Amino acid sequence: MKLNREFCNSCDEGILNGTDLKATEKKIRYFQAKIDGLLTSTEIRKVREKLKLSEKQAAEICGDDPKTFRRYERGEATPQRAISNLLMILNNHPELLPELIR
Repeated sequence: MKLNREFCNSCDEGILNGTDLKATEKKIRYFQAKIDGLLTSTEIRKVREKLKLSEKQAAEICGDDPKTFRRYERGEATPQRAISNLLMILNNHPELLPELIR
């Protein structure tokens, strides 16, 4: 990934900004999720789509806010382990979904 950076005049250290910073943060979250055994943003979206849930429905099942859930899918935030685990369970056992829908 080619990045546009600004450099410090004193130490010549590169500083990311703008879209490069956001893209880098998303990649870091992706790899950190893999290391921590959490679902990645792509996996979260795939599970939701597999279960045929809207973002709002998925957020309600997870006890989260729809805006926050959308941020998980965009790679802008990392879900708590409990949310990731719940989605993994539902991915492997979709027959449990009716138990969670009110």
